[in-house]
Amino acid sequence: LLQLPALRYILPTAPSRGGVMRSWFGSVGGAEDTRTMDYVHHLIRVELARGVQAKRVFVGGFSQGGCVAVNAALSFPDTALGGCIAASTFLSPPGVAVGLGLTIAEANRRLPVLCCHGDADPAVPLASGEALVKALRERGVPTELRIYPRMGHAYCPGEAADVASFLQKRMLLAEGAMGLQQLSARRLKSLLQEVGVSTVGCLDKDDFLERAVQAGV
Repeated sequence: LLQLPALRYILPTAPSRGGVMRSWFGSVGGAEDTRTMDYVHHLIRVELARGVQAKRVFVGGFSQGGCVAVNAALSFPDTALGGCIAASTFLSPPGVAVGLGLTIAEANRRLPVLCCHGDADPAVPLASGEALVKALRERGVPTELRIYPRMGHAYCPGEAADVASFLQKRMLLAEGAMGLQQLSARRLKSLLQEVGVSTVGCLDKDDFLERAVQAGV
């Protein structure tokens, strides 16, 4: 687990599907899948009820869990969340066309998503991750893709660094002006550019801060 300050992990376990096999998916499109989404939404609501700011709530997962994370986060209707991390995963459950049935709640139509995938993954081919990214971008979801050479169905230090950077960036943005004030002019400029805000005409830190406020960052 990433060692980041003030970060608490909730680690749900997929239910048993008979015998020792655990899976987040039941019959494709069936009631089991609906219950999975409802369960993740329940976990999010518990954190919100504890007083955690919605913009500091992130949903992530690996493989099947990544598919669940993307679909649950995007469909969460209550409020905008901080972001989603989809590692070595796909968009739709097995047997369902990519993007078919994808529900995007109005509150999370601009949910930042980070997708991470190895180019040597034998279990979930890179093409599945690329199809996920393509489908989300076509729906207007701001989605980043990071590809790791020679990585299989696993993780690597580079991926951990990218995930940590994504979380830190989104949590800084969640703090608004107070969080941005902590950054150097160079880091602030880079952050604005990463989230699609033009920095043309900005000469110093005060200019970057003013541009961030104007852009509603």
